[in-house]
Amino acid sequence: MKCSLVEGLPGLLHEWLSRSRTRPLTIFFRYFRRSQESNDDSPSYDEFSDESTIITLEPVADLVIEVINLHSGRWQKLHLDVSADIPERLCGSMQPNQLRVLELGIDGGTLPMPKFMMKSKPFPTQLALNNISPRSIDIGWSNITRAFLFGLNVNECLDVLQRAPAILDYCLAKCRDDATVKLGTTILHQRLRSLDSSSTGTRFLEAINVPSLEEWTHSGPLPVTAMVSLLKRSGCCLKILNLRNISAPPDDLSNLFQAMPSVERLRLHFRLPNGIMDDILARIFNSPPGNSTIPSEDASHESLLPYLQFMECTTFDGTEPFSWNRIPRFYRQGHRRSLTLKSAAKESHISDDTALQLLKLTDEGVDLQILDTTPTKVGGNFLENFRKRVCSLSSTDSLQRK
Repeated sequence: MKCSLVEGLPGLLHEWLSRSRTRPLTIFFRYFRRSQESNDDSPSYDEFSDESTIITLEPVADLVIEVINLHSGRWQKLHLDVSADIPERLCGSMQPNQLRVLELGIDGGTLPMPKFMMKSKPFPTQLALNNISPRSIDIGWSNITRAFLFGLNVNECLDVLQRAPAILDYCLAKCRDDATVKLGTTILHQRLRSLDSSSTGTRFLEAINVPSLEEWTHSGPLPVTAMVSLLKRSGCCLKILNLRNISAPPDDLSNLFQAMPSVERLRLHFRLPNGIMDDILARIFNSPPGNSTIPSEDASHESLLPYLQFMECTTFDGTEPFSWNRIPRFYRQGHRRSLTLKSAAKESHISDDTALQLLKLTDEGVDLQILDTTPTKVGGNFLENFRKRVCSLSSTDSLQRK
């Protein structure tokens, strides 16, 4: 902001917050102090401004924090992305608070670990921690239903799971594996419903038991053995599976799907498809749906994903996730006509003959959702665009005959 306004910022902030009276506050505070080791004491300036403009809060940061603390009783959502010395200063006052959402992000690699402690202990329902240990924050854990952890180690991820028995949705990202985790005892969490274990090592999966798990999201290499072991140990009834950036042989995917027969919705995003899905789709369509008396055509395999209702297949580079010319036969001759299939395609991926067969299937009630990624038609419905093209060609032919 302009240099002439910096000193007045705390007063303006105090007046604005006072005008909001008793309304709950959502606070976003992003601030990184300049390194104390820096020898450059000059302020930073915006070279594109017609007036010198300070782009740091440094001169008045402490006063701003004091103003915010005065209104801590109205904090409802607090989002911090700050230097390590800031969290302990945003301590609020002794008056009871109504903080429900707490997000703490600390400059990575900070030692010693900063502390967050309010004068009136908060009991949030949503928690996000980025590079700050759960052991460094003083909060009530009993009300937390959603938690997101980024950049922590496996022990810290397990610690949160133990501290917060009411968690329903748990998301982990770039959490570091830790060989010191003792695998003799598993942590039983009765209520966890949704888990995102992307970029998480196998030790976390090997250390938990989640009997209520219904939705599982994972990105990157598939630790199939650990995933299957968790499903068997938990005895959960998984309904939704989301796999992103997959690069795995068909047998690994088949083994994983075989261990989760209750799945109803499946989303697959392949990094390198390499024809993986052709075999998987053949097995799915040849398997009778759940509670069906129809015998499987492939007696050498058990029924695969018998309760599947929706499947989405996409690829990282926009190539075909499967052979489109096989899809009409799967629906005509298989046992899964009610299965919704969602994907994306360019005109070069699907021949006109195959597109015509797919269009007939949709007219008969089959739910095919194909996003058109043809450069000139990005975002449209592929089959509807094909229908328009066919109609346009038919009209042109009729006019030429006349």
